[in-house]
Amino acid sequence: GYSHGTINQIKVTEAFVFGNAMVGGVVGMNSGTISEVGIENPSNYWRINGTSFVGGMVGQHDTGIIKNSYAKVSVEGNQASGGFVGIVNTGIIEKSLYVGEISRIQGNGGFVGVDVAGLYNGNFWDRGVAGNGPDIGNKGDVIGIKALGSQILQTATPYLAEGWSQSIWTKGGSYPFLIGE
Repeated sequence: GYSHGTINQIKVTEAFVFGNAMVGGVVGMNSGTISEVGIENPSNYWRINGTSFVGGMVGQHDTGIIKNSYAKVSVEGNQASGGFVGIVNTGIIEKSLYVGEISRIQGNGGFVGVDVAGLYNGNFWDRGVAGNGPDIGNKGDVIGIKALGSQILQTATPYLAEGWSQSIWTKGGSYPFLIGE
C-alpha cells in the first residue's frame, strides 16, 4: 500500500508480490522513512512482479528517505522498473543494496527504473546477478549508485569506502546484512 510514516528494523522473507503499477516488496508508494529494512527471498522462487514502477523495496518513492536497507529478490517489470525502486520522484536513497535478477526490458534500471529528481549516496547493486545495464533506466549511470560484481560486493571494501556504519551492518560469508537480523 502507501506509507507516509516510518518503517524501521524489519525483515521480509519469502514474499510473492504481484500487481499492476507501483508494486514494491515492502511498500507500493512511499513518502516516509524506511530504515534498516531487508527483503530477501532465499529460495529465489519468489518475485516482485508488475507492469510498471516495480521495485524490490518500493514501487514509487515520492519523498522521504530510504536508508540502510537491502532487497535481495528478483524483479519483473514491463516498464520503468528497477531492482531497488521503480520510480523516484524527489526522495533520497542512501547506503542501500540490491542483489537479484531484473527483467532486462528497455527503460528498466539495475537500481532504479525512473528518476525525476532523487538524491543518492553510497548505494550498490550487483551487476554480476542482475546483468549489465544502467543504474537508472532513464538516466544511465549516476553518482551515488555503483554497479559492481558479486565477488567485490561480498567483501567489506566497497561499503567501508562509502561510510556504511559497522554498528548497523555486518558481514557474514556473503553480502552484508543488518546487525538486528
